[in-house]
Amino acid sequence: MAVLGVLLAFYVFQALCIRRLADRLGYSSNAWAAWVPLVNTELTCAMADLPWPWVFGIYLPNIVNFFVNPLYGAIADKFSQGQVAPAILLTAVPVLAWLVSLAVSLVLWWRLAEYTGHSGSLSLLQLAPVVGTIVVSGIVAFGTGQGAKRTPPRRGTWADHLADVWAEMKKVSWVQRKELFTTTLVVIIFSTLLAFFVSVVDFIFSRLLGIVLK
Repeated sequence: MAVLGVLLAFYVFQALCIRRLADRLGYSSNAWAAWVPLVNTELTCAMADLPWPWVFGIYLPNIVNFFVNPLYGAIADKFSQGQVAPAILLTAVPVLAWLVSLAVSLVLWWRLAEYTGHSGSLSLLQLAPVVGTIVVSGIVAFGTGQGAKRTPPRRGTWADHLADVWAEMKKVSWVQRKELFTTTLVVIIFSTLLAFFVSVVDFIFSRLLGIVLK
């Protein structure tokens, strides 16, 4: 339970940082996306002027673990059979995925730091697990940088597409409850009558066919 509380606190803090950055970097209309998993990561990449496929770089360890976890039994078997090389290779895959994710995160927060007037090297604090990420995101989002600020070009995000979909959905003329009830009742009655008619016709033809065959 304590671990869940810590994870929730970390998520809320990161969401607040992303929301603050959205306000500072011209994405205030998308600030709500800071609370939506995955979408908030794409928003962060957009604010750092990185294309959306970089999102997969962030989540690469999770993706790899999803496929590698079922193989840990096979890894243990290969070790027990003396097949060290394949076992080491399979074990190295999650490590490589984590390194790729770390590299992507370093580039992402390096750019965000520069865009907010901080030194890009501040991103290197992420080499200290968890604590470094908290410190970097907090300083970049809420700190006042002394350097020259650069504003990245505003581009479309997943949050923009979701907002457009929601706007279009609000334009849809939904059926009223009374109309829905009436049309449903008509369909039920018509379907019942049709089923009755088909049953009667089937009965009549069956009897006629029986008489003819006799």
